Amino acid sequence: MIVLTGYFEEYEKYSLIKNAKALLLISKEEGFGFPVLEAQSVGVPVITSNRSSLKEISQDSAILIEPDSIDSILSAMHQVISKEFELDKLLQKGN
Repeated sequence: MIVLTGYFEEYEKYSLIKNAKALLLISKEEGFGFPVLEAQSVGVPVITSNRSSLKEISQDSAILIEPDSIDSILSAMHQVISKEFELDKLLQKGN
């Protein structure tokens, strides 16, 4: 299920992130990438672009996807849903 939250207050952010199955941050150009770090800090797997600072920040602690490829995005989402990756190892690398 995908929930489009709209705007939410800062104090609500960690509860929303912590209860997510994954953070899906598909961006072609990104600043520093704080959402990646925030998700990893509460044990949520990250799916993000293999471009810009997101690739550098997450390195091998996230599932990297090609942001222009629907197949790449779907494959990563399937990995998370079906747990076809080692979450503990991924999260350990993110800390």
